[in-house]
This record gives sequence, structure tokens and C-alpha cells, in this order.
Amino acid sequence: MARIRTIKPEFWEDEKVANLSFAARLFFIGLWNYADDQGVFKDNPILLKSKIFPYDDIPVSEVSGWLSELEKANILVPVFYNNEKYYLIRTFKKHQVIDKWYNRYIVPPTVVEEFLNPLRATAEVTPQEKEREEEKEKEKDIPPTPLAEVPPKSRTLPKEGEWKNDFKIYISLVEEAYRNLRRDRDYIDEREKFHPTVNIPLSLEKAYVEHWRTEPYWIQLKRNNPNDINWKDIFNKMLHRKAHKVWLPREQTRENIPKIRYTVVE
Repeated sequence: MARIRTIKPEFWEDEKVANLSFAARLFFIGLWNYADDQGVFKDNPILLKSKIFPYDDIPVSEVSGWLSELEKANILVPVFYNNEKYYLIRTFKKHQVIDKWYNRYIVPPTVVEEFLNPLRATAEVTPQEKEREEEKEKEKDIPPTPLAEVPPKSRTLPKEGEWKNDFKIYISLVEEAYRNLRRDRDYIDEREKFHPTVNIPLSLEKAYVEHWRTEPYWIQLKRNNPNDINWKDIFNKMLHRKAHKVWLPREQTRENIPKIRYTVVE
């Protein structure tokens, strides 16, 4: 099933993309629409040609050449599962926001991680990535603090209610709230007891990415909330609506749920 995807302005400035042939760049964009929600698609040049270029007389061998070109550029990662070959778009999760968070994958995420981990260990680190990693390491040294216990002075509000007048201040407040909530293990455990069939960490991430960080949600909060925002109360109410939940697969239990890779707050 084809999906709507996002093209960021940075795509056109990427040096790896610039080194690709013109046709391979267009083909690469088309692959996003037919990859699953972790960026995986089957290595089937005939099918890919029929989906991405249905009206063009393009040899299948040329499509195979584009796949090889993207693989050599380390843009696609070959993945093998059940004696079949697939490809993973390496930076897919970094650049795409998924609208519906259901675990319907062509290849299980655990298998994909096995192919990605060696690449992460040998990948070249840019100065920007190195700086982000250092920031994350510093963040690990900060002890987890439940949001309810954060003293008012530590919040990103120079003045009471100033977040209503400045979207950047609001984003700082949201990032702080998300960090504290995702670290509050007692709160996560409590929500899991109330919602045993819901993936609480991913539901929290969904709320943060798809709602809290957006300008329309900020405008809505300005109309309906006082100066101080109770994020726990907001998230609790969101969990009462099906549209805001990320469900655990039927065969999955709390004991065998895979580790969640939280969204990085830069």
C-alpha cells in the first residue's frame, strides 16, 4: 500500500544524493512511498518499476542498476529475512513522521536492527552528530525527575504564561515535559496498568511528535489552558481516545515487548 511521505529541503543539499544520477534520485523518492513504516521494501525491480514508473518504458535492468547505485552510496541497506532479500532506507526514520503507529512491518524490527547495528558502529560521525551525541550523554547524567516534582524555576518560562506569546518558548516547555514524562518510570508503569493493551511509551511519543510540537496544538492550548500546563493530565485524557493510542500487537505481552527507541529531543 502506497503512503504519503515528506521531502525535506535538506534532501536537495545532501552530498550523497547530489552524487547520484538524476534518475536514481527520482527513483529514491519513489521508494519512500512504497516502503513500510520503518523504511523497508522488497528487492523486486519488476514490481518497483511497475509502481514508480508505470507509464515509462524503462528496462528492469536499469531499475536494478539504480538499486545498486543507492546501495553503494550507503543509502540503502540490504536486509535478508526468510531467504528473501529486502532493502532498508537507512535514514528513513530520521526524516519521516508516521501518521499511524501500527507495527505492520514487512520485516520484524528486531531483524532490521541486526543489520543496522554494524553500520552504526562503523558510520562516519559528522561534527553536528558528534555534538548531538555529547548532548545526549550529558542528558544521561541528569537523574530522572517526574514532571510533578520539577520546581517552577527549572521550567522554560521566563515569565508566567509567556509561552502563549512565543512558539519557541512553548517548544522548550514541551521538550522539557516530554523528557520528564518519558523518564518517569512510575508514571509509565501506572498508565500501563490502566491501559494493558496500549504501548504507553510509543503513545507518549506519538502525542509529542504529532500533536504537542505542532503550532495548531499550541494555538489550541492557548485558548483552553491557564498559564501552567499539566502535561500528565493532558496525556491521560488523550489515552481515553482510540486515535491517540498505539496498540500492542495481540501476540505481544509486556514481557516480550521490544525496547522502544525514543524520539531524540535536540
